[in-house]
Amino acid sequence: MTATLFSPQAQVRRALAGLDLGSHRDGLIADAISSALPSQWEARARILEDCRPRPGDYLGTDPGAAQRIDRRCAVSAAQCRLHAAVLRGDDILDPEHAADLALIGAIA
Repeated sequence: MTATLFSPQAQVRRALAGLDLGSHRDGLIADAISSALPSQWEARARILEDCRPRPGDYLGTDPGAAQRIDRRCAVSAAQCRLHAAVLRGDDILDPEHAADLALIGAIA
């Protein structure tokens, strides 16, 4: 079989054809609703902030690991907070969001 641009879609369709989504309907709907709630994204941001390295954490022998992990967690948390703000209908250009926008590189 030759791979085409649509090969991944065909693979997904074949995989989904064998699933009984009806038995998971309530969970899928609950997940979809919670993903649309700002509180879900704010909770994700808090979790990511909690994952940031702390002094004394052992992160292996790479001296730059802590800085990279900290940055990745901080950026992801900022993205989650901004996503929550958009879902709430906030004006993301408000100064309240400036630090998160700067962190993700949207403003200088």
